[in-house]
Amino acid sequence: MPQAEALRSLAAALVRPAAAKLADPDGGRDYLRVMEQLVHRMPPSLPEDGGGSVDRWRELVAPLLPEAAVRLHQRFMAIRMTYVELARRASGPPARDERLFTSHLIDVVSAVLASEVSDETARLLAEREQRP
Repeated sequence: MPQAEALRSLAAALVRPAAAKLADPDGGRDYLRVMEQLVHRMPPSLPEDGGGSVDRWRELVAPLLPEAAVRLHQRFMAIRMTYVELARRASGPPARDERLFTSHLIDVVSAVLASEVSDETARLLAEREQRP
């Protein structure tokens, strides 16, 4: 499977289950707003313990990213973006159909994961890592 397809599949695996909460009448929209607040409070460098679905997702995505992107917490950025956008959507009135929104969010999360680390960013990362 080409890398772009693999990243989009993994982005969909992150986004679709959470986006399904938009249609959950039993507190799904409140759940998304709470999750967004929790994600904002988490440090991006939490250790991976392999116990949760997000940990497994991070493990699957890591080999598809350049090492610099992993060190820059690009996976966490994708997670945070997912919950920020879903919470924003959950704060508005329910829509009849969330398929377009969900598909576009998957596109955006895929793009975040696929974005290349610029030469400037790689240089600055290397400088930071060389400091005592």
